[in-house]
Amino acid sequence: MKKTIASLLFSLALVISFNSFADEVWNSSHGKVIYSEDSGTTALWRYNDDGRYGGIIYIENLAGVYSDRGSYTGYWAQDQGDVICETERDGINGRRTKYWGRFHIDFIDKDFPSRWQARWGNCKDALTKDWKGTPVTSVNTPKADETLHNVSEIIRFSRGASSAAYEKTMLPGGSHYYYFTARAGQMLNLDLVSKENNAVFSIYKPFYRLSETGGVIDIKGEILNGTKAAYQMKNWLGKLPVAGQYLILIDGIKQGNVSYNLQIFIK
Repeated sequence: MKKTIASLLFSLALVISFNSFADEVWNSSHGKVIYSEDSGTTALWRYNDDGRYGGIIYIENLAGVYSDRGSYTGYWAQDQGDVICETERDGINGRRTKYWGRFHIDFIDKDFPSRWQARWGNCKDALTKDWKGTPVTSVNTPKADETLHNVSEIIRFSRGASSAAYEKTMLPGGSHYYYFTARAGQMLNLDLVSKENNAVFSIYKPFYRLSETGGVIDIKGEILNGTKAAYQMKNWLGKLPVAGQYLILIDGIKQGNVSYNLQIFIK
């Protein structure tokens, strides 16, 4: 299967999109998949197929649906492929193509971020081939220890709930890490109250990376605008720019134990 200049450029564009503008991204059995945009009630997903033929998936009635996801139908299309159909359909950037096939998807997780499994075929053929996707999140987290120097916890909201609260004590030299997953455009309200007014937070955008050297944890990533610990942040209200897993880092700014209450609200 030959790879054309057009497909190379498309794959490169996808890599740039995944690293910079991704709203919802999955690792899949056909390479990276990105929720690219909406067109009316149809969601448009793009995939790179790990260097083969990059393409697009049109999924009906999925546009803007981030919760209570179920089963949907649609079709995939690309500029080149192994099977040529008798008829044409809209493909990448609306270009008509004879390389397409039907697509049916079932979401395993009803709410964002969602795993999914799909079946697909060529042209109007039966859906006999599997396609599975797992959401991309920043899953590397520091280990929590029993001395409360480090606490690492994933924030999970109960169905129908939009808030959570945590009351903790942190020993001198410690850091606490909280992780939450949200979609682009959701509003976040974060309040941090400490007894001695000695706790601050930073919020890292998705796709941060954590590393540990000699027991010291280093975070590399982009901090959400206006949430640097150096600003001595105690509260923040704003719209989340991208979808994915965010990191809240809480640090003490004075000597001594830190007792705090963290409240997080998402809409």
